[in-house]
Amino acid sequence: IAACQVGQPNPIDFPLGVQNTVTYRTSSTDEDVVTLLYTEGYHDRQVAVTMHCNQSATTPTLTFDKEDPIHHYYLSLSSIEVCPKTSNTKNNVFSNGLRKKVRPSRPVMRN
Repeated sequence: IAACQVGQPNPIDFPLGVQNTVTYRTSSTDEDVVTLLYTEGYHDRQVAVTMHCNQSATTPTLTFDKEDPIHHYYLSLSSIEVCPKTSNTKNNVFSNGLRKKVRPSRPVMRN
């Protein structure tokens, strides 16, 4: 997962976190929820992506939840792809491991 903030009115991308800083947190009350936290983004930006298992989802849904405090972003991802392997799914993060090789994120600057 990678996330960046696109500046307005100038189209400059600000990384919200660095790939190798990711920490994982599981829910103590719901086995179908995992949160990834990325830190050390541009000007101390960070992002928490909470992934929710949704076995009926035909396409993933990413939503912005909040920014609190400034530069700390919270997103939610709902998808069948993040369901635990105990669910009746073949292609998910937990049964297959991460399906794509993850590369470290780099700032992307546009002129």
